Amino acid sequence: MSTFEKYHPVLTPHYQLDWLTQTPVKEIFALYQNEHIETSLTLAKPTEILDTVRNVNHTMQAVMSEEELTWGITDKDTNEFVGIIKIYNLKSETKTAKISFVLRHDESDVLVYEVLKRAIKFVIDHFDTETIEISLHQKDAIIPTVLNELKFNQTSADTYQLNLADVTSDYEE
Repeated sequence: MSTFEKYHPVLTPHYQLDWLTQTPVKEIFALYQNEHIETSLTLAKPTEILDTVRNVNHTMQAVMSEEELTWGITDKDTNEFVGIIKIYNLKSETKTAKISFVLRHDESDVLVYEVLKRAIKFVIDHFDTETIEISLHQKDAIIPTVLNELKFNQTSADTYQLNLADVTSDYEE
């Protein structure tokens, strides 16, 4: 059994992060077909529902092979699927984990802040990582603002990094 198998669900005050297999494929497909916010692509953009099935299967194989952690994000109050977050590069020799996500366009900065903060705390608690990096695929006003609030530094036009040595105390409970 993969040690990653136990890493679900992950909870925040308003959201639940769980395996993509817990989300109906139609909802994952719809996320990519409708207007959305994304960082570097978390999954190959599906053009048909069968692409989504393949992507979810491939993603869960990568999770069970301990290559990444990818969760569907669900609003705990409404039970609506609102996005996907992926943490990868967890065993890199550079000790730089990466986070990417795809969210419905109508979601708020509260979602971005809350889910990213929890993902960062998760990396701090479970992995030997020194830096977390997020690369933006699309420009969106919310994302850079939230990244600044979470103490990420912009290292290039579309890349932000968080040095965990500088912020670990900010993520203690």
